[in-house]
Amino acid sequence: MKIIKNNVQKVHKKTTTNYITLPSSLVADVRALPLTPTQISHSLKFIGIVLRDLYQDDLDLSSFTDKPQPYLIKAFSNKYNQWLTVLIDNNIVLRSDYYSKENHVCYSYSINPLYFLNYLSSNLSNSLDTNTSILCINKQSEPLLTVEYKDIIKLNIESNRELKLFENDVNQLNINVQRLEKIANKIVEDLSIDDFVVNEKIDDIIVKITESNNKDYFIKRDNAIIKAKESGKSLIQDGRRFLTESEEIFIDNKKKFIHISYINSIKKLEYKSHYANRNPTNNRLDTNFTNMASVMVDDICKENNLIQIDLKNSQFTILSHLLKDKLDGDDYSRFEALSVSGWLYDYVAKELGLGGRKQGKNLMFETLFSSRKNNTISKVKLKNIFPTVIKWIDNYKKVNGDDNFSIMLQQNESEIFIDGLFRLIKKEKSSLFCLTKHDSLIIKAEDYDKIMDITTSYFSSIGLKYSLSVTKPTDIKDYLLEDLKKEVPPIELPAEINASLGRISPNEVVDLYELLPELGFSTKESVAVILEMNSSNVTFGSFIRLIGKMKREQKYNDYTGVRISNEILSTLRRTLA
Repeated sequence: MKIIKNNVQKVHKKTTTNYITLPSSLVADVRALPLTPTQISHSLKFIGIVLRDLYQDDLDLSSFTDKPQPYLIKAFSNKYNQWLTVLIDNNIVLRSDYYSKENHVCYSYSINPLYFLNYLSSNLSNSLDTNTSILCINKQSEPLLTVEYKDIIKLNIESNRELKLFENDVNQLNINVQRLEKIANKIVEDLSIDDFVVNEKIDDIIVKITESNNKDYFIKRDNAIIKAKESGKSLIQDGRRFLTESEEIFIDNKKKFIHISYINSIKKLEYKSHYANRNPTNNRLDTNFTNMASVMVDDICKENNLIQIDLKNSQFTILSHLLKDKLDGDDYSRFEALSVSGWLYDYVAKELGLGGRKQGKNLMFETLFSSRKNNTISKVKLKNIFPTVIKWIDNYKKVNGDDNFSIMLQQNESEIFIDGLFRLIKKEKSSLFCLTKHDSLIIKAEDYDKIMDITTSYFSSIGLKYSLSVTKPTDIKDYLLEDLKKEVPPIELPAEINASLGRISPNEVVDLYELLPELGFSTKESVAVILEMNSSNVTFGSFIRLIGKMKREQKYNDYTGVRISNEILSTLRRTLA
């Protein structure tokens, strides 16, 4: 009798040394508890998980994060209560009051915010002091302390391979820790209430207020503002949550939390505490780079001559890809063209009269992450622009749950970038350097052509329409020297091109309008080429196919990955004659 073995990957346990940076008094109090070395390691790991998840969910030190019992058993063991109860009893870890198995409500956890009260001084560089002495609560600042702890991780064959690939690549990098710390300090110093939406500028009609005791309630925005001002506070929108707090206290708490999160990400790179784990919910590959501030990733790329290749408007490009066989109306065609071209946020900002591209992007992501019932003034306007698209999104959320829409898009993103493109790059050329950051690749400059060949071929094989944004080291500005927070206004097409949108698609127009200047054409010449194509018998498709056939002196432009040559430049010049 032939025995058929199940195709189940073996799970291997691996002991690792991890590092976490915390206020020294917090570390001292944990170490002083009557716990074994293993339990102290578990305690430090748990504190790190809580802080990480609060940061990833756009929360702060006054908030709580859910941790279901099955998660704690999987992350630690079924004996987790032996040390967690001690942390709670000593007021190091705070736990919510309510728990109900019947109502599927788990305990939520936070870290006592008093530990973070005094570590951040006006001179942020002082917070990087390595002095381990515990300072009294009335001192101006308290040093941070980086400590190690042991952890046991479980890896199957594929997750072990992903970790090794990441470690092999990241170990080739020069990590300028002092420079990254200065950038982290500057980010925190530059943070102000102007970076958040406050009071009457909030677009929502009804808001869900999160209180410090982890209780939530719904209230009309105008009533919430009145109530907040009566106690000398403001209604503040922080990501997807709303809270009432004095602006000074809010910014102070936010600065402390962001700073300690950034320093932790830097220290993990410094001490080579690397991780590359698949997120169990959305299947994304989470690494040291995915949760790091973009300006710090940019700086690492600049220091190491790395190129970043990003899928423009990635979530909405992927959504357009998924909807191509489900919707066919004019508004879907416009949505697809704008998403694929990378102009969606600019278009939305202009049509809705928002401040700039950043506001347009925030609104579109609000559509992804918020409840289908969250009908802000801007979302109502958005429905008028893309009625069938927004209706499809709301129907999906109604059937599958509000949270599962964004999760579905992230799962598709991971399937495309990690299971598809990344594996293909490492399979064909395992020696090629390639880090991923969800919807982007980080590669060496000398590998650009090879990886672009693989990328364009793969996207073509799955029928994905797309545009790429390529950031070269020379494109990256020095965050320590320049103000990178200036709002980028919506890009406006010339009137002549706007008039042609009804005859050739917006996707074709914006591709050309962005591509031609990269080839040395002035704005006036670019407009002339587009209008000439619009009035001639030459289709955009044949134009692109012609470009694709060119073989001499080829190079990639920074937008579509299409090959360009001197011959096509000459053809375009003749069009202007």
